[in-house]
Amino acid sequence: MAKKKNQSKKHRFKYTEAPTESATAVGTPADEAKAKTVSASVRPSQDSERDFSYVSRDLRRIAVLAVCLVLLEVGLAYMFNHTGLGSTVDNLIKL
Repeated sequence: MAKKKNQSKKHRFKYTEAPTESATAVGTPADEAKAKTVSASVRPSQDSERDFSYVSRDLRRIAVLAVCLVLLEVGLAYMFNHTGLGSTVDNLIKL
């Protein structure tokens, strides 16, 4: 069996460092195109400063909804088990 060649993985990271001055100072067209490609793949700094102030408001709304649903479930369980409503609904289902 032939031995596999040692292939190193080439990672292409989504966020790369900005090119240095020495990389953009080269005057050949191929190097300039490469520098433009590298600078285009760099994310602007405004993306890293995202606003997550809405998260706490959404979590509070979810918590209120969850508490309301649990209270509704407890209320319905009490009504069906301790009043005549449970047997009435049971008789309607058994028709």
